[in-house]
Amino acid sequence: DKAVHINWVPFAFTFGLWLILLSGSLLAEGMFVDGVTYAGISRNMAQGEGSLWNPFYTATLYPVFHQHPPLALALESLFFRLFGDSLAVEKIYSVFVFMLTGLLICLVWKKMTGNFKSGWLPLLLWISIPIVSWSATNNLLEGTMSFFVMASVLFMMNGIEGNKLCWTLLASVMLFFAFLSKG
Repeated sequence: DKAVHINWVPFAFTFGLWLILLSGSLLAEGMFVDGVTYAGISRNMAQGEGSLWNPFYTATLYPVFHQHPPLALALESLFFRLFGDSLAVEKIYSVFVFMLTGLLICLVWKKMTGNFKSGWLPLLLWISIPIVSWSATNNLLEGTMSFFVMASVLFMMNGIEGNKLCWTLLASVMLFFAFLSKG
């Protein structure tokens, strides 16, 4: 019983450190201009302005936004539909995607080492890169793209291990989704 609790201490420390790194910009009202743009487009999409293949920002600036592929914007628009129109929605989406990516990093680590217990180590190394925490709170497309890339890596590892074509197909689809998130 005691060993189970001890195993979570490094994870709790890593998660706490990540929250400390995030808290400054997570609690601030502002956001990097790109993140505000993506949030605005996603919000518009949630309200029926624009579409998946023709996202809309404003009537004068990017009335059709083709600067990036639309998948991340469409996924974020689902958060606006679910959680309403709030300044916090874009940050919630961004942090949620980075948390899912962290989980996938742990799963890839387990697949590589056969051990989930030390999965906190790649997480700690990942969050120690300043751009990761900055991106997580500034709603950048790299978060969604990273999630799909990590899913692709995990599925490909499953395919290689089990020699199953379905895992390779899933890995390819995830990589395609990553491309549709940020070209």
